[in-house]
Amino acid sequence: MRKRKVYAAAMAAVMAASVLAGCGSDAESTKDTTTKAVTETKAEGTEGGEKEAEEFSYPMETDVTLNMFAGSFFGLANTETDYHNSPFWQEMTKRLGVTIDMEYVPVGGDAKQQLNLVLADPQSMPTLVGNILVTDVEQYINDGAILDLTPYLEQYAPNYWAMLNDPENAEIKRALTTDSGKIGVFGCWRESDWAKNFRGLMVRKDILDEAGLEVPVTIADWEEVLKVMKEDYDMQFTSEFNVFNQGPAFASGFGAYSTCWSTMFVDDGVVKHSHMQPEWRELITTMNRWYEAGYIDPDLLTNTDEELTTKVYNDKTGAVFHAMSRVTRYTDNAEETGNGQEWLGVPYPVVKEGDKACAIQFETVTRDAGVAIAANASEEEIITACRAMDYFYTEEGIEFANFGIEDVSYTVDDDGNHEFTDLLKNDPDGFDQALMKYTTASGINVGIQLTEFVQDKNNPAAVEAVDNWTSNQEAAEHFYPLVSFTDDELREKTNIESAISTYVQEASMKFIIGDMDIETEYDSFIETLKGMQIERLIEIYQTAYDRYMAR
Repeated sequence: MRKRKVYAAAMAAVMAASVLAGCGSDAESTKDTTTKAVTETKAEGTEGGEKEAEEFSYPMETDVTLNMFAGSFFGLANTETDYHNSPFWQEMTKRLGVTIDMEYVPVGGDAKQQLNLVLADPQSMPTLVGNILVTDVEQYINDGAILDLTPYLEQYAPNYWAMLNDPENAEIKRALTTDSGKIGVFGCWRESDWAKNFRGLMVRKDILDEAGLEVPVTIADWEEVLKVMKEDYDMQFTSEFNVFNQGPAFASGFGAYSTCWSTMFVDDGVVKHSHMQPEWRELITTMNRWYEAGYIDPDLLTNTDEELTTKVYNDKTGAVFHAMSRVTRYTDNAEETGNGQEWLGVPYPVVKEGDKACAIQFETVTRDAGVAIAANASEEEIITACRAMDYFYTEEGIEFANFGIEDVSYTVDDDGNHEFTDLLKNDPDGFDQALMKYTTASGINVGIQLTEFVQDKNNPAAVEAVDNWTSNQEAAEHFYPLVSFTDDELREKTNIESAISTYVQEASMKFIIGDMDIETEYDSFIETLKGMQIERLIEIYQTAYDRYMAR
C-alpha cells in the first residue's frame, strides 16, 4: 500500500481525537471519489454536556442545497464564466453529496464591496459566506450576521475541531478565536512556515560567478554587488512597484522592519512602528545613496510586472525583489531561450554575519479570512454546511483541494509524492489557470495549503529560493498578529491610520528618490507623524495585542 504524504501531523491529531476519517487513506479509495468516509466522535458539547455524533459519511445524503457568497474564494480560472463547468466544483459536488450554489465576484470586481452588500441584509444572507476577515468575526457575530460556530464544531466539524485543538496548532486556534472565546469561521492556513514566505531578493548568479563575487550577506556585501553590476554590466536593482512598496527588501540588513509600508511589529512584547525607529533612517539613507549612485532602477516606484519582466529578459537588471513565481518564470525563460541567465534566491540581508534577519516577507499564522455560516441559517443548513466545510480538513479533502482528482490532475508515486499531470502542465491557458480549474489551493480558500503543492507548482530554482529566504530569520517573533479591535478602537484606529499610512508611503518614496532630504527633513517627518497621533495608534495596537496574547 502506498503511503501518502498529506499533512501527517494534522492527521495524527485527528486520529488522536478519535475522528476516524477513512476517506482517501489508500490508492484504491481515492480513485473512487464516492467512497464513504465514516466519521464518528464523542464530543464534549458546549451546551448540555457530552454529545455523541451519529455515524456520518461522505457523500452526504441530503436534499439541502447550500448557497454561498464565494467572493474570491474557490476562484474560477480566467477562462471560466460558469462555475458549473469547473472540474473542481463538479468533483466537489460529487464528493460532498450536496450542491453549493456559488456567487462569485467577477474578475476585476470589488469583492469587499460585494461582501458589504451581502452583510448589509442579514436576513437574506446565503448560508455560507466567504471572505470574512478573521479580525471582524466578533463584530459580525454581535451584529447577528454570522453564526458563532463554537457549539457546533465538535459534533458536526470534528476534523476541523481536532486540528484546532492539536497542541501544535495552538497559535492557529488563538488566531481564529475571538477575544470572547468564539470561533466564527472555517479558517485556512499554510502547512509550514516555509510556505508563508513567497517573496525575497534574487540575483543573477551567473553575473556573481563571472565577477568573482560571493552571495551577499550584509549590506556592505550588497553594496559591492550592486556597484559591480552597475559599473561593469550596466545593471540595476529593481522590482515591481506594488511588490517593493509592501515588502521589506533590504530592511533586515539594518535591523529595520519595512521600507515604504507603514508596519507595526512586536519587539519582546512591545508594539512599535517601523518608521519611528532609528534603523529605518539608516535604511532609507542607504537606499537614497544607492539611488543617487545609479544602483537602483529610476522606474522602481512605477514598474509594472510586465515592465519588470522586460527589463529582466533584456539584461537590464541583475538583482530583483519579487515572488518565487518570478524565479520560476525567469528560470523557465532562460531554459527556453538559452539566454544564460541563472537566477538565485538569496537570504535576506543581516546587520552582521551570523545574525538572523528580523524581517522577511511573511504571513500571519493563518490567512486573514475564512468561511462563515449565516446566523439566519436553519439547523439543517448549519449541520450540512459544517459537514461540507469539514471535508476540507480530512485527509482526502486536503489532498483534493491541493491536487484535484487522482489520475486526472495528479498522480502519486510509490513514495507518496504527488505530481501534476500533463493535462495541467500543457493546458493551453497556462499551468496557473489549470490549477484554478482543478484545485483551490492557490489562494488557500479553506483548509490547508500543503507545502508540497507550492513546491510542485514551481521549479527547483524557486523552491531553493524559498529555502534561502527562510533559512536564517526570526520574522515570526516580530510579526504583528491578526488581532481584533473593539468598535471604539476600530473607529479611532481608522481615523488615525488612514492618513498615516498614506503619508508614510509617500514620504518613504520621496526620501528614496531625493525629493525629501533625509538629513534635513527626517526630524520634521517624525514630528509630523506624532502630530498625526501615531503614538496613540501604537497604544491602540498594543492594547489589542495584549488581549490577543491573553486568549
